[in-house]
Amino acid sequence: MTSGVAVDFVKGRSGNATVGLDVTLTGAASPTLTVDSSDVPTTLVVGDYVALAGESPVIQLPDECYPLLESRLAKRILITNGDFDGARALDDAIKDEDKNLRLLLEPRIQGEPKIIINRDGLLRGRRGVGRRGLFS
Repeated sequence: MTSGVAVDFVKGRSGNATVGLDVTLTGAASPTLTVDSSDVPTTLVVGDYVALAGESPVIQLPDECYPLLESRLAKRILITNGDFDGARALDDAIKDEDKNLRLLLEPRIQGEPKIIINRDGLLRGRRGVGRRGLFS
């Protein structure tokens, strides 16, 4: 990190929300980073992270996503260690966690509004004006 580089401020607590985006460093001398005081988020506390803009030192997932992540990681470890029976035993749990997470994260809107297109509207051009005359 050097002076003039953009950084983000990321919460150190669970959820790891980004609390400051694209803040430009006014100075950088290890281990001190300097920014304008007006650019420091009011919610920034000790233990939060400073990362290059667009990056994060932690996985930024909602808490509800961690069980599925942990199960898939456990399955990967079991396969790597050659325990294929143990990996297969996790398949049902992974399917259930995946289904529950999709239900939680997918939009809950059942129907979408009908879009009405006025084909003869003023912004669409004039239908009656063509090659053959005014109202062809």
